[in-house]
Amino acid sequence: MQKALQLLPHENMIYLGDSARLPYGNKSASQIVQATLECASFLAKQNIKLLVIACFTASVYALEALEKTLSIPVVGVIQSALEE
Repeated sequence: MQKALQLLPHENMIYLGDSARLPYGNKSASQIVQATLECASFLAKQNIKLLVIACFTASVYALEALEKTLSIPVVGVIQSALEE
């Protein structure tokens, strides 16, 4: 997040950590997708322009569902790792 703040100093940033449902690693795929969609829905109501999924597990299971559901760009950590 620090790097994003440096690159985009005039943008507002919201960080949401789903500590209530951690760890995601012991959840089923459907539970992870549901939890991630709930978090994204909350953030979408904040009029965000871009959603970055910084959790590897959420990126694996929910990225596609988020891309289909949201009308904004969604970036997951898997994409970043594969592009480098």
